[in-house]
Amino acid sequence: MKQSMGLENRDHIVRDIESLALEKYIEEIVSASVEGCLRCKSEKDAWAAVEVLPKFGPNQSHSNSLELQR
Repeated sequence: MKQSMGLENRDHIVRDIESLALEKYIEEIVSASVEGCLRCKSEKDAWAAVEVLPKFGPNQSHSNSLELQR
């Protein structure tokens, strides 16, 4: 995530979010998210970051189930 939350990394990041227990890494995730967003260079990269960031929210399982319903 520190490298980029751009389009090329989106699917990998989303898979990690859905499969790993990330609660104990909150500080690192916040820091890496900021760095990853700052490295987005194109509009596509920015939109990929917009798709990834909500998956870290407190209702992660709820947001994932909404994605499956679409």
